[in-house]
Amino acid sequence: MASELVLGEKTHYEVTGEGYDPHGSVKKDGEEIVPENNQDLMQFIQSGVLCNTAHIDQNEDGQYEVVGDPTDGALVTLGKKVGLDREDLENEAFEKIAEVPFSSENKYMIVVYEKEDQRQLIIKGAFDVILDLADQTQETKDNLQQQNEMFAEKGQRVIAIASIENYDGGLTEEEMKNSLDGLKIQGLVGIIDPPRPDAYESVESAQNAGIKVKMITGDHPKTASIIAKDIGIADHERIMTGKEIDEQVDNENFAELVDETAVFH
Repeated sequence: MASELVLGEKTHYEVTGEGYDPHGSVKKDGEEIVPENNQDLMQFIQSGVLCNTAHIDQNEDGQYEVVGDPTDGALVTLGKKVGLDREDLENEAFEKIAEVPFSSENKYMIVVYEKEDQRQLIIKGAFDVILDLADQTQETKDNLQQQNEMFAEKGQRVIAIASIENYDGGLTEEEMKNSLDGLKIQGLVGIIDPPRPDAYESVESAQNAGIKVKMITGDHPKTASIIAKDIGIADHERIMTGKEIDEQVDNENFAELVDETAVFH
């Protein structure tokens, strides 16, 4: 679920609720607020709802489940908590006219919506990727990086949402990728994605049998290490990033380094 938000560079909000249940509230400084009274906050959450393909359904047992990507589901649930629903928005005024689906290569998703002849490009994805694409000052980027680190230290995955208002670029995938000048990060979402209940038992059983358990993830290294520790992976603090793998792959001790590493980012 979406647990915390940072709007702009530093304005911080907490989100209450459980899982994909659409009941919950938004708080600032511990006090519940009325999101509808904050236009910037609503636009930020709206962007996450529109740049999305997931749905939330209620099963026969009354439990809420996501149909689609869990990260998308967290943003859909956040939208419902403040009264925003993608289908309602599309029925009322917003028409999606272009999309670049999320891919592990890009690490982001792009949509372009049109409303009353005005177009908006929205992009959401991995923080570091969106930060590199954003057209903002170094001071702003440094502030956002601090917020990212804060979320990661709590074991949260971080999604960045950015947009271009009055978008006038092309609508093919290549044209959209090449038309990101002026991209501004609206804010960050810290997402709690708890491990499956059976993960704890599986890790314990494997390690008791002498099997070394490794975790491969795209999460921030700090987030990954905290999750690995939570589910009981031995040597969870031993992390190797993709960049470090590239640098060490020709090292004669590479196999030993991999054997000693528990988390790969």
